[in-house]
Amino acid sequence: PGAVDQLVAGMLLSPAEHTDPFMSEELSGHLFQPPKAKFGHDLAAINIQRGRDQGVPGYNDWREWCGFKRAKSFSDLEPLLMNHTAWHYSKIYKHVDDIDLWSAGISERKMANSAVGPTLGCIISRQFLNYKRGDRFWYETPGQPSSFTPAQLREIKKMTLAKILCTNADDLPRIQPWAMRLPHPIYNAKVACDSLPTINLKHWDSSLMDNI
Repeated sequence: PGAVDQLVAGMLLSPAEHTDPFMSEELSGHLFQPPKAKFGHDLAAINIQRGRDQGVPGYNDWREWCGFKRAKSFSDLEPLLMNHTAWHYSKIYKHVDDIDLWSAGISERKMANSAVGPTLGCIISRQFLNYKRGDRFWYETPGQPSSFTPAQLREIKKMTLAKILCTNADDLPRIQPWAMRLPHPIYNAKVACDSLPTINLKHWDSSLMDNI
């Protein structure tokens, strides 16, 4: 077995770091830093400037688009943002409508069991929904010549990330069923890879499908 299996096994046991609005100095001061230079680019500044260059509406506009109440003053932002960000904004921006989406988005208080706040959560989920509904090759889209049968869809949905990791690893005998969550003796106990459901390929047998 190679080192990849060991790396995957370690990642399955390693908790992710909590998200916060702070950025590593390596990204905020040394991005794409040339050799022998004392500093590089600032990713935070680049992200904000990208939004302005491309005409991305401000944070307040996106809140309204998502169905949330617009902030009328900086004090309205206090319960929405972390780390006294609203107070800092009041010293930088003339009006709450001027606040950039990216900066305020990463500063929102997180939703329960989420890495982002409600505004970014709204935008990200809507974007993925649009990808799904706008793609005629999405695997669940019915009525297309290439659409899967109900039986095939049931088989596909048996596959999990845990099973995919097990299938492609040389030395990963046990894994938690919810691979993106840490193992738990009650809620996410490790099981043998062989016990996880797999796809029954008979549902793709053309001789059988002709009779469906």
